[in-house]
Amino acid sequence: MMSLTLPCLALLAQPIVQSTLAKLMKGEGMSFDEAYGHVLGTLCVSTLTPILFSFLPIK
Repeated sequence: MMSLTLPCLALLAQPIVQSTLAKLMKGEGMSFDEAYGHVLGTLCVSTLTPILFSFLPIK
């Protein structure tokens, strides 16, 4: 099950990342490296947030 889920998520995220990169490069005037860094940073933070929440004690 896991082997099918991850590629499907990657395929769903690809058009979103492409359009976001295009908007950042055209609208904000960023280079590809800057825009990719912003997108990659956002993905890292959104991935690590639930992991960090799992270490909080349950009240």
